[in-house]
Amino acid sequence: MHLRIKLFLVFLSCVMSVLMMEGFLRLYFSLRTNYDIEMWRYALQLKQETPDRRSHIHIPDRSAHLMNVDVQINSKGLRDRETPYEKPAGSYRVLMLGDSVTLGWGVPFDETFSQILQKDLNENKSLVPPNTNVETINMGVGNYNLEQEIESYLKEGRKYHPDAIFLFYHITDSEPIQKHPRGFWANHSYLYAFMIQRFNQLRPYMERSNNYVQFYQELYRGEAFEKFKPTLNEIIEDTKNDHVKLIAVILPEIRSLEHYPFREYHDTMSEYFTSHGIATIDMRPAFEGKISSDFLVAKDDPHPNARAHALISKVIDREVKERKLLP
Repeated sequence: MHLRIKLFLVFLSCVMSVLMMEGFLRLYFSLRTNYDIEMWRYALQLKQETPDRRSHIHIPDRSAHLMNVDVQINSKGLRDRETPYEKPAGSYRVLMLGDSVTLGWGVPFDETFSQILQKDLNENKSLVPPNTNVETINMGVGNYNLEQEIESYLKEGRKYHPDAIFLFYHITDSEPIQKHPRGFWANHSYLYAFMIQRFNQLRPYMERSNNYVQFYQELYRGEAFEKFKPTLNEIIEDTKNDHVKLIAVILPEIRSLEHYPFREYHDTMSEYFTSHGIATIDMRPAFEGKISSDFLVAKDDPHPNARAHALISKVIDREVKERKLLP
């Protein structure tokens, strides 16, 4: 047999193997939910690139079924009901600024803290003037950091003429901007997404520096935090200049509640916001010491579930009432 024929048969065998694995993974993940695969599908089905600092935004009027939950994006690219930019008379608007936690990843829309808070704030008429309707607007987008959230406010949030902003600050907000890889395989292949997932799971064993606890702890220390301060200052100055009330909600990292390793992060951010005159609600006391699995969307998913969203909204509602945080 000629060498060319042998090489062709080897090549054909490899192609057939890849196609078989691709078909198997497509069938497997249609029957079983996997966090990394679902995030990959989220990027493909609901996101599009944008040339500004946001890097990506939601595709308007698009929907998908992700992590066993329907995600509907409205005409303005938000996971929310349709809300006109023009603020009607008697409306008090509150922007919910954040990442995939604020989006409500893995949580039905009506059970997100954005929707629960809207209901609670409207029921408690002592918080707002008579005949006032509180509107919460969910601006959460997956994989956003604080810089992207600021750009989202400047480009889109301002159009709603908000009276207040809840900044749902998560430990990942100081990370660099994440960009979804492009190309045929990255956009179409379950096998590609699966192999990337396996590689990312092995990295911590190959490099000690990739331990997620150490990685996030160091983001809020020394030079790394000093470099991040201008971004924090930007959101504070932007809202002050716009005469918008800013309330910082410091969210916990849900995966390690039993022996919580991120107290320093909470203390650092609470001190920073408070020292700049920003009302701050720290969620650590409400979650620390509890069982992580009770509050996770799934075992392999670090996002807070509906139970966690209910607890977050309960704490915020209590703090708003007791401290009279909303003017």
